[in-house]
Amino acid sequence: MTIEAIEFLNTEEIINCLKEKNERMSRFFRKRENLRNVIGISVAANTFRAFQHTPKQPSAVYRHWAYKKMSDKNQITEILSLKTQDQYDIWLKNFSTELGDHWKNEMGENYAMTYGQQRKLTNLLMKRFSLYDELKNEERLILIKLIHVPLEKFTLLAIRKCIHEFPEAKIIGKIPTNPSMSFVANEYIYDALQNVFRNITNRAGVPLIYLDILAWDESH
Repeated sequence: MTIEAIEFLNTEEIINCLKEKNERMSRFFRKRENLRNVIGISVAANTFRAFQHTPKQPSAVYRHWAYKKMSDKNQITEILSLKTQDQYDIWLKNFSTELGDHWKNEMGENYAMTYGQQRKLTNLLMKRFSLYDELKNEERLILIKLIHVPLEKFTLLAIRKCIHEFPEAKIIGKIPTNPSMSFVANEYIYDALQNVFRNITNRAGVPLIYLDILAWDESH
């Protein structure tokens, strides 16, 4: 399915699409990657292009931080101790703030990440971390159920037509025709968007992250 096609689906059509493609999308999580590959492919070049004229290479700053964090056994233990959505949500919020602080220290105040950029990069990292080859199957299954949807052009366009069907639309507002990470300006919009995605995926009986698989991986 192309992103042009999913952009014009209503809620029920997205739900049906998630149900129909459930088995196919589950194949994504059968892949296995070592830690360097997890970090290296977690964020694509098109995302780094959003960071213009920074004093250091954005991919290098991100990957150095990500590898240091995810190679720390204490960090891994903490992630695998998260069993509920609330626990994961709090941890992820703090984790994203850590990335933002590191970025600011490396790049300088004038090149600080926006709220949406922090959340997108850490969500992309966790999506790929679920493929880490040293995770046990039961640990992986729990993590897959907790991961958030990375918020960027393709996932936002997926609900652009049907956003008005949800009460969260009052917080989110109208999604533009060419949305970017900057649209997710604060925690309120971020949480509201995740709630919309969770409503849809719960009704489809699939993990939240499957909306990203449908909007991004299935259209590229």
